Amino acid sequence: MAILLPAAIVEALVLNEGDDVEVVIAGAHELHIKKKLTGRALLDRLRQYRGRLPADFTFNRDDANRVTYGIREQSSGAIPSVR
Repeated sequence: MAILLPAAIVEALVLNEGDDVEVVIAGAHELHIKKKLTGRALLDRLRQYRGRLPADFTFNRDDANRVTYGIREQSSGAIPSVR
């Protein structure tokens, strides 16, 4: 869908024709508009966290899911269920 934005908003967000924007309803008479980041911009933001974990850190997906989602282990070999 295409929307028309006032020139002041286009200039403030440094928008170009065809750029993706996110519009969120913030109240009865209020919208929040922000420019969506490109894939390259997202990667650049993630790179700022590079090297912030201890050198001996290893990620274990199973442990992370147990903690985050409260997954119970089952001895039957069935797919774990979420509480």
